[in-house]
Amino acid sequence: MDQKTGDLVIVTYWQSFEQHEASHADKLFNDKFSQLSQYCDNTYEVGYSMLWQGTPEH
Repeated sequence: MDQKTGDLVIVTYWQSFEQHEASHADKLFNDKFSQLSQYCDNTYEVGYSMLWQGTPEH
């Protein structure tokens, strides 16, 4: 049994959920992410909606 150890976290920030979803179609990102997944026992995606606590920059 080949068991990997340790954790790997990729953190990304997007302006919208639609931008995030579009990133799944990006060839370069998918190629690199696929290479990283070989070091993981499990992969999963967690999404959060963050609210800005300060003055808007618009």
